[in-house]
Amino acid sequence: MNQSNSIEQEPPIRVTKHAMKRFKQRLGLPKSAHKKSALRAYKDGLADDHARGKAKLFLRKLASNNNKNILRVYGEFVYIFDETTLVTVFGIPRGIRKDFFQ
Repeated sequence: MNQSNSIEQEPPIRVTKHAMKRFKQRLGLPKSAHKKSALRAYKDGLADDHARGKAKLFLRKLASNNNKNILRVYGEFVYIFDETTLVTVFGIPRGIRKDFFQ
């Protein structure tokens, strides 16, 4: 049996310098955790189509301002990817967090 067919390969996630700066500024994560956190958000984060109400409007605005392909909500943050490259990370405003976690 060919093992490569039974094991799902993880996408090659890249993290831009800008995203690294935002990780440190907004999440307080050390450099060694950036790629792991980005991969976790990419794979396990909620897609923007799961949001409701004000949360949906917030994500639409982020998407239009950043003109990127993929938004993922993971924890209390929105990760913005261009394909498999993390571009930046935004915190979710407190007033709309409940709209993400219903």
